[in-house]
Amino acid sequence: MTCVHNGHKEQSPCAEIMLIPSLDISEQLKLNEITQITLLNLSQGDHEFHCQIQMYRGVLKVI
Repeated sequence: MTCVHNGHKEQSPCAEIMLIPSLDISEQLKLNEITQITLLNLSQGDHEFHCQIQMYRGVLKVI
């Protein structure tokens, strides 16, 4: 599976990093650029993602 991030729009340093701890993923996101993240061997369930200080957060649901 490939996850595509459409580029963060805020210049906050917090918006530069996306972490998915359950998948051991840490990706640097470039300002106004597309970032492609390939996700392999995903287990079913919820995988939380967030920035370094968890201001920006969400859940990737795998069914």
